[in-house]
Amino acid sequence: MPHAADPIVVVGGGLAGLAAAATAARAGVPVTVLEKAAAPGGRAATQVRDGVCLNQGPHALYRGGAGMAVLRELGIEPRGGVPNASGGHAVRAGALHALPGGAVSLLTTSLLPLGAKLELARLLGGLAGRDAAAVDGLTVEAW
Repeated sequence: MPHAADPIVVVGGGLAGLAAAATAARAGVPVTVLEKAAAPGGRAATQVRDGVCLNQGPHALYRGGAGMAVLRELGIEPRGGVPNASGGHAVRAGALHALPGGAVSLLTTSLLPLGAKLELARLLGGLAGRDAAAVDGLTVEAW
């Protein structure tokens, strides 16, 4: 464990790296953050291309989770909310398509051909009756 006067280096300026750096700095530890991207924030970013907002990664935090507790301890209250499952869009081959968020949008989207819609409907229908606790901790490959 470093002494209070020993400087530390945090590799990565994403959410976890910035929270670690802020926590150490508040404890009086000199901190240097190394980040390869042009701006800090990691995947919590949105790019706008041709008027379309493209999220680089998940923006929502589990409200009762450890990450949110650390942010609140640092005095940070993230804005926004849980995105609505319907009303999203996907871009494929330069065209905007409705992103399926339910049965109706799955049937009407131009994003998927009919065979893929049926396959996805079967997959999602099969998940409804599954016990999530039975697969907790399994990798997707093992599942």
